[in-house]
Amino acid sequence: MDTSNPQQMILMQIANSMGGPTRAPLLVVEEYVHWKVRMETFLLAKDKGEDIWRSMLLLNCQDEARPAPLTADDIEKLHADQVAFSEMVFGVPPSFFEHIKLCKSTKEIWDTLQDLIEGSENMKDRRLTSVVNDFDTFIITPGESVASASNRYRIVVNNITAHGIIRTPLEYNLKFINSLGRGRGNVKSCLQSNGSLKKLKLYKLFDEL
Repeated sequence: MDTSNPQQMILMQIANSMGGPTRAPLLVVEEYVHWKVRMETFLLAKDKGEDIWRSMLLLNCQDEARPAPLTADDIEKLHADQVAFSEMVFGVPPSFFEHIKLCKSTKEIWDTLQDLIEGSENMKDRRLTSVVNDFDTFIITPGESVASASNRYRIVVNNITAHGIIRTPLEYNLKFINSLGRGRGNVKSCLQSNGSLKKLKLYKLFDEL
């Protein structure tokens, strides 16, 4: 790929952050919450993925003493540890490598990145407050199309979901319809009368509008 082309550079960065079946997703700080989901999915999709992911969650040091001779279970566990550790290292960009190069376990890498990016409890609380506020204050801007507003709303909903906040389909749908103003009141009344607002997925709601 020609890296002198800005558009191709952007596409390459997107491809790196997404990862693939044989390539760990590369961490992008702004997409940290999504990266965690992608990395978990990537590891679980591997052969013996549950063992690999379990290894990621345990504080297993790569250089810890192991009994000799190794049993079959020991060998499988060692392999899972090594796979999890190497894939995590491959998923960390050069800008963060100095922070994790002395880590002895996959969990230590995971926890180090979480502390660096998510920060203190106060910072987490501020970020959570910001995400909730984005949802509560969402409105369509003057002259904005429904398509544009729906794209922005998807991002807001994805953000609050990523932070563990659960809302019902009715809450999601009512919030979006109300943000459009009185011009969509007839659609709202129609959907309420047949009970659709309680069960419609967002993409279905957008189609109705």
